[in-house]
Amino acid sequence: MKNLKTILLAIIIATTALLANANTLPEQNKETLQFSIAAYVSMATLGNSKDYASILANDVKFNSTRNGKLVSHGKKEELDFIRRVGFVKQNCTTAYETISSDDNFCVVKVRMIYEDFTKENIISLAKTNKGWMITDVTSVFI
Repeated sequence: MKNLKTILLAIIIATTALLANANTLPEQNKETLQFSIAAYVSMATLGNSKDYASILANDVKFNSTRNGKLVSHGKKEELDFIRRVGFVKQNCTTAYETISSDDNFCVVKVRMIYEDFTKENIISLAKTNKGWMITDVTSVFI
């Protein structure tokens, strides 16, 4: 019984310490390029839409091909679709690389590798007064 009380007390202390530490972590700078890329990858692969709307420019354009035709949509349609579908975790391995970057513009390739195919998203980001915003996403399937 004494061992059980000691173990329980240790768990309570450890949990309290973890929760206290979690509340004192610095706020992540949401205006960085790295934040915007991470938020996009998190949405694309894990379905985490928490910060997704904040990294999309109002005039963002999403492009993909379906049956040989180019299909495009904007921010409203993208966010409406995500609200309808909800949390969708992809069964793929994801990696990204920077294709080109300077102080105000960046192009990133996000590669999502599934068992039978690969989806590549070419993402253009621009630095604005609100941070780095996605301005264009073009998806191709390989």
